[in-house]
Amino acid sequence: NTLTVSLESLGSLPAAYSVTISGLFNTRTSSTLQLPLVRNESVSPSPFAATGVWTQESGDLIVYLSSPLRSAQFSFDLRNPLQGRDGLDVQVHIEGLLVKRIMQSGLGNSAAMLVAGLLLRSIGQSNPGMASENTISVTLTTHATLEP
Repeated sequence: NTLTVSLESLGSLPAAYSVTISGLFNTRTSSTLQLPLVRNESVSPSPFAATGVWTQESGDLIVYLSSPLRSAQFSFDLRNPLQGRDGLDVQVHIEGLLVKRIMQSGLGNSAAMLVAGLLLRSIGQSNPGMASENTISVTLTTHATLEP
């Protein structure tokens, strides 16, 4: 998944502050001190460093400001787990500020970090006897809504 973070501040946040995105649990992206960030520099130079610190176990990404921040955006890639999962409560915390915000997530297929997968898989038959009429039933339940 490519995740995009947009931040906008009423006042300028000083360089050397950090932004922590947390709650990104259960990914297959290994911990690294240099997770590449794609910075949107179409409006002005990005205030974010070129890489962030990713910790797989805690599901945290820490990104440092290299210059003051008023409004900016960056993206990064995380590998989905092999199994499906429900959406996650993703939080944003800016060092030096007491506010920790939970990302507003959509419902259903719009839930943050939802990974479509099967919750229930079963197969059965109505009659196991030989030379009998038999109905085979397959049941699938998914994390996401399947569209026709």
